[in-house]
Amino acid sequence: MYRNFFNTVNNNQKFIYFALSCLVIGFVISIIGPFGTFSEMSLLKRLVYWQLTIAVIGHESLVLILMFFHLPMTAKWPTSKTMIVTSLIMAFPASFQVHWLNQKMMPIEMPISILELSAYVLLVLLMIFLPLGKRLEKRFKTPLKKESITEPTSTLTTEKNEIDLPKTTSHPNLMALFDVEMKGRLVSISAEDHYIKIVTEQESQLVLHRFSDALKLLKPYSGMRVHRSWWVSLQFIERLDKKQGKWQLVMTNGEFIPVSKTYRTEVERLCKSFIS
Repeated sequence: MYRNFFNTVNNNQKFIYFALSCLVIGFVISIIGPFGTFSEMSLLKRLVYWQLTIAVIGHESLVLILMFFHLPMTAKWPTSKTMIVTSLIMAFPASFQVHWLNQKMMPIEMPISILELSAYVLLVLLMIFLPLGKRLEKRFKTPLKKESITEPTSTLTTEKNEIDLPKTTSHPNLMALFDVEMKGRLVSISAEDHYIKIVTEQESQLVLHRFSDALKLLKPYSGMRVHRSWWVSLQFIERLDKKQGKWQLVMTNGEFIPVSKTYRTEVERLCKSFIS
């Protein structure tokens, strides 16, 4: 858990994204000038005031969000709950920072108590983090590792033009494997950043999970990896096609799945054996 947390903290690219988001939000709020700042400050002062406020409190809040993302007891919280709890915790201490900044930059003292100011700060934090929650989760949350099941001894081989199909062809229980409720049989799984996209006959869903771990869980089932970021169920392969010089699988549900050079020979041999 702590290794995942510090790996996330050390990822500068992710923090550049968040810093730029704070910059844009601060600029927009500066133009609007809420909570009396429009009438009491010039545009330049508003820019300084809101950029400082959003940048400092935003990054303090992000540290708390990262802790919630990686602590075992809070990692499975819904994103909205994480954002709301963070905003509630940050509202009171952040109000003291805003109060200090008001004293330095406001031309007149605002007749407002710390508790009232906390309510305004809470409102601003919720307005920022609730819309950004999913994006923050996608960029900063490290998928929880799942327990892998025992890998079977039977594997897919292509030696001497012979195909040894997986012995276990029963369909995977998605709820048991990925803790997700979905209708229909599994067609394909693909990698999207820290997520995997699970596609069944009837629906699709993004799940926070490592693609490499998903492949281990799917070992016993009748399917194969056809690309660095794609796994397909054999029973839903309709045919192997070549379009504009690129190989792809046409699935029975209408999906077109890319086949990389690494796996093409294996896929071609398997299709001839399995589809026929």
